[in-house]
Amino acid sequence: MADILVGWVYVFIGVGLILDISWSFKLAWIPGVIFIYHSISFWFWSRNQEYRGYKYRNTIGRMGWFLANLLSGIFIILFAW
Repeated sequence: MADILVGWVYVFIGVGLILDISWSFKLAWIPGVIFIYHSISFWFWSRNQEYRGYKYRNTIGRMGWFLANLLSGIFIILFAW
């Protein structure tokens, strides 16, 4: 349910950005924060999985996923404000 609601927020913000409405830029920080949150939570979750003996991903893949989401979130927040 949370993913569905986040998806609708993205649609709502996207329509506002397409129509160049000022409030949409103020709301566009929400996806950026979500991307940053997911990158940080994935980093710690995957580390904890490896400590338990489960090899989720290799280190380069783990770092790549983390950095892709982190940098995307930062870019979205900078674009929004």
